[in-house]
Amino acid sequence: MVEGCQLIVFLVSSVASLVLFRKQGKNYFQGRVSGKVDDVSRLDDVRGERAMVVEEIIPNSLSGKVEFRGTVWNADADTTISKGTPVEVVERTDLTLKVKPISQRKS
Repeated sequence: MVEGCQLIVFLVSSVASLVLFRKQGKNYFQGRVSGKVDDVSRLDDVRGERAMVVEEIIPNSLSGKVEFRGTVWNADADTTISKGTPVEVVERTDLTLKVKPISQRKS
């Protein structure tokens, strides 16, 4: 009998907690998102945006990686690009970004 009461109290308090604290819990678990995309922008259209190389990119190799919008993506390029170089996204194919180095302007 006692176990049955404990189970009922647990279920009722769990459901009540979910109902009462859902909004606060959702904000807590959502975390911080950098580079949020507004509703008008398409997530697939990333051409012209900037990223940072986190693992050296070698042409026609799957070893290159860039950090883009807070996430590490596979990257490919026509030339070798060293780690720490800022790049511009040329196109996206599935989960791979084709990038090119950003030319440094001299003032």
